[in-house]
Amino acid sequence: MSAEGIEQFQAVAKAGDVIQQYPLDLSHMRFYKRWKFLLVRRCIHARQYAVFGKKGDTNHVHTMMYFGPEGTFSCELPKASMFFPYHFIQSHFQIFRYQMTELSAVDIQIMSYAAQQFVGCKYDVGELFDIGINHLLGYDQHHRIGMFDYGKNYGVCSTTVRAVWEYWRKWRERVHGTADFVPKRLFDRLAPDKWSREDYEREWTLHAERGRYLDVESTTPAHWANTHLFQDCLFEKVAEFKDGRRIA
Repeated sequence: MSAEGIEQFQAVAKAGDVIQQYPLDLSHMRFYKRWKFLLVRRCIHARQYAVFGKKGDTNHVHTMMYFGPEGTFSCELPKASMFFPYHFIQSHFQIFRYQMTELSAVDIQIMSYAAQQFVGCKYDVGELFDIGINHLLGYDQHHRIGMFDYGKNYGVCSTTVRAVWEYWRKWRERVHGTADFVPKRLFDRLAPDKWSREDYEREWTLHAERGRYLDVESTTPAHWANTHLFQDCLFEKVAEFKDGRRIA
């Protein structure tokens, strides 16, 4: 554990930040123990590259959300929990911050409440199978096939963090209406100058069919790192850590 790294993390991180983690070194684990983690990586990487290709960073494999002294929300094997910096400070990760508005203490309380609803939920390996199946069938934006869906008491990292943000968005809509800043649904509009004409036309087709572009269940870690490719949901990288110290 790096005390200096934890101090550096606490100095830069703010409640509401999204933490994007790169693959962990699993070489110390026996294969029969690490196969689930390798399966998770394979499903995530295949899906992310199918969506973003070479346009963005597709190497992140895990998404968490920081809530200050309360902890960092993370849905991972075996279940969703609140973690603290010493749990992940030695890993390689980046911190991303929402740029569309300054989050207030009340905003964070609403998000924290939403995250707490997932704490204790089991990690949904079945959803990763479903992501792979939907990818193979060409459904990279919509979660149309749910053969292995274990239900509401299960989840995965990037989709639960997305659900927290969408819960907050709906609360802002209900409480503030049009009198104050109302966030847009995340990852719902492509930035027209960053995508091909074919991709952009596909977005509008999906909107016409279902009223949205990207299902919550189809959110990957790469979406959080590539918000510059979308409209109305910018998250910017504010720091990067590796091996217990800040490197950017």
